[in-house]
Amino acid sequence: AEFVDKSLKELNAGIFHEEYQKQALKNNIGKIPKNVYVFPHGSREDINSKINKEEARKGFGYTNKDLVVGVAGIASENKGFRTLIRQWSKVVKKVPNAFLSLELKPHVAKETKKYIEKVLEAVMKSPVSKRIEFTVKDYDEMEFYRKLKSFDVLVLPYKSESQSGVLAHGFSVGAPAIVTDIEGLGAEIRNSKAGIAVRYRKDFYKAIIKLLKKKRLREKFSRNALDYVKNVNGWSIIARKTFQ
Repeated sequence: AEFVDKSLKELNAGIFHEEYQKQALKNNIGKIPKNVYVFPHGSREDINSKINKEEARKGFGYTNKDLVVGVAGIASENKGFRTLIRQWSKVVKKVPNAFLSLELKPHVAKETKKYIEKVLEAVMKSPVSKRIEFTVKDYDEMEFYRKLKSFDVLVLPYKSESQSGVLAHGFSVGAPAIVTDIEGLGAEIRNSKAGIAVRYRKDFYKAIIKLLKKKRLREKFSRNALDYVKNVNGWSIIARKTFQ
């Protein structure tokens, strides 16, 4: 609180990603200074048209029958990947052609290796491990966008997160999303209307089954995501607001 209070007194502008963070200043420092602004995490506006979904899916080995649920993020405990792995058999029972793609980005932190081992162990113990893909890789930017584009649904079962770059990247390619209803994740889904915010993490499988069974709903969320990039959080819009 002391750091934020003193910083905002010195700065010309303080930028927060979400409105709730701005409003929290009332309790944190006792007021909302006039030099505080809210900009969401930006998304690329030029990327969606550059990637063909069918070619991307073929490149990653997915068939036309697969309904791919993708999970991505830096390998750390707060990502909650194991929660989804434990629930995956319930998804496959209702949607046999569902396929889970786990994308873990390595990090120098010591916990990274331990977490990767825990996730791999959970996959190996899963009764539906044949319907789970496990990848540890630091993708280059374009390849990561192709990966996101290949997903039918992007799922972020994070335990904590103020905002998510992965979600913003997902918006760029029109990926329907299912996220934990916390902080910036839930806020961005409500703002964009591009997916489902799950209140209780134990219920993730229910939301996934619902979205996989409703193609029109996925298409609606995809359009909403692209509209959000075009009208609200595209980088050119964020840049213009920053200069203003």
